[in-house]
Amino acid sequence: MKLNHLVPRHERDKKCDKTDPNSRTHYWIKTGKIEASIGGNVAVDFVCKHCERRTTSFLTEQEFNTHRKVLEG
Repeated sequence: MKLNHLVPRHERDKKCDKTDPNSRTHYWIKTGKIEASIGGNVAVDFVCKHCERRTTSFLTEQEFNTHRKVLEG
C-alpha cells in the first residue's frame, strides 16, 4: 500500500533518479520498524518500493493512532 501521505513533504514527490526526467516517483511503503521517541512522537520507517531509498517520519501520537491499522497490519 502506497503511504506517501505519511512521509515528510520534502521526500514525498521526489524521483527515484533525479538525473533522469523519466524516472519513477518514490512509492513509499512501511518497513515495519516503529518506535516511540521523545515528546510523545512515533518514528516510522519507510522504504521506496522502486529504489529502496529509506526515510523516517515522525508522527504525533494522534496521527499514529489514526493510521495504526495500516502501519501495524
